[in-house]
Amino acid sequence: MKSFKEYLKEQSEEVITFAQLGIGDMYHRGSISSIEEIDPFRIASKQNKRGRSYGGFYVGSLDHAKMYPGNFLLKLKIDPSAKVLMVSGVGKTDRLDIDSLRLHMDKGVDIIWGKDIRGFEQGVIINKNIIKGVEIDDFSDQ
Repeated sequence: MKSFKEYLKEQSEEVITFAQLGIGDMYHRGSISSIEEIDPFRIASKQNKRGRSYGGFYVGSLDHAKMYPGNFLLKLKIDPSAKVLMVSGVGKTDRLDIDSLRLHMDKGVDIIWGKDIRGFEQGVIINKNIIKGVEIDDFSDQ
């Protein structure tokens, strides 16, 4: 098995800590109403193509999160030492298959950070242990 350092050499992307990202809290909007329900390896039910299994727990800024449907808005406190894989190019954080997520996690990556298909910055949490706190707003009555 390759070391984390060897793995990074193969990646064209950079790995930094969440503190170095410098963006503060992360947000997620959807049907999840507790930290226990977060499962980065749950297969997405709506966006899978035949033979593909997409996963990940998608997060972004408050404005980004509000663009998505859902009854709950989660504000997440992330461990500042979490490892963030920075990817370049629009759409590089969309529809990530579970096998590649597991590979990145096995190599020590906690979050994949880049731009979604519309060009908005977003992250994909693949290690839920980096979530150190969560506040939940209920939007079910709006």
